[in-house]
Amino acid sequence: MGAPEAPTMWMTYLATSDANATAAKIKGAGGQLVTEPMDVMDVGRMAVAVDPAGAVFGVWQARAFPGAQIVNEPGAMYWNEQMSWDFEGSKAFYAAVFGYEYADRSGDFSYAILKVDGRVVGGIGGLHTGVPGDTPAGLAAVLRRGGHRCLGRPGCRPTAARSSASR
Repeated sequence: MGAPEAPTMWMTYLATSDANATAAKIKGAGGQLVTEPMDVMDVGRMAVAVDPAGAVFGVWQARAFPGAQIVNEPGAMYWNEQMSWDFEGSKAFYAAVFGYEYADRSGDFSYAILKVDGRVVGGIGGLHTGVPGDTPAGLAAVLRRGGHRCLGRPGCRPTAARSSASR
């Protein structure tokens, strides 16, 4: 069992053709490696990192296992989005590491669509000053879109839908 303060969470892995080169870019852009690149049997090579704003993500270099084979279908992965207290800094980091391009969709809040080779692959948004600093990023995104905050401690459940991780 892990440490009690470590949250249960999903891990997003971002594809790379060279985990070692991507790890070097992560360090060069101000991120940190939680695990150095390592082989996962014959299926691939992975690393886990933290960006300068504190978001944890994985890096996956496919070998025998290419990654998700079904997307955008019911029950399958549909969208990845990062919510950051440092919107501009996070955009700069991911552009430097993965070459992301951005399509700005900001209005009442900061938001951009992530693109790779002109194709939409996810989103990145800025947490605004009205969101308390101890609010997990996933819950903050719900609040930003008009959701309702659960009053009381973070584990309360007015509905069954709550997923987030915080540091």
